[in-house]
Amino acid sequence: MALAETEAMPWVKLTDDWYDNPKFQPVSGLGRLLWVYGLTWSCRNMRDGFVSYQAVRQLSVDLGVDGSVLAGELVEAGLWHEADGGYTIHGYLDFNRSREDIIAGRRKDADRKSTRAMAAVAAQTLPWRPAP
Repeated sequence: MALAETEAMPWVKLTDDWYDNPKFQPVSGLGRLLWVYGLTWSCRNMRDGFVSYQAVRQLSVDLGVDGSVLAGELVEAGLWHEADGGYTIHGYLDFNRSREDIIAGRRKDADRKSTRAMAAVAAQTLPWRPAP
């Protein structure tokens, strides 16, 4: 069983050379940071690559720049796509687990842990014996 299948917290996949992708060349440093923020926000909230307008505003507060400007850079570069109520991250589900997969993995993990716990309790339970 792969480690990722048993984790309660989903992980976003990001290669160690993502910034070398030619699509990132026209994107500012803060735009790249918003892209990473968006990936992790979407994963944590199990949104399948969707990032809402509200999330963009929240994620960009500490960047000191209007998040919609940075999001525009990402859309122009083809890294995000306009969607109803926000943006979708290009290719998100090609590399990351879907909400459905994460939930199924959590259920499977909970069942495995429950079975293991019940077996441990059963192994420690001694049969009842009357006192001599």
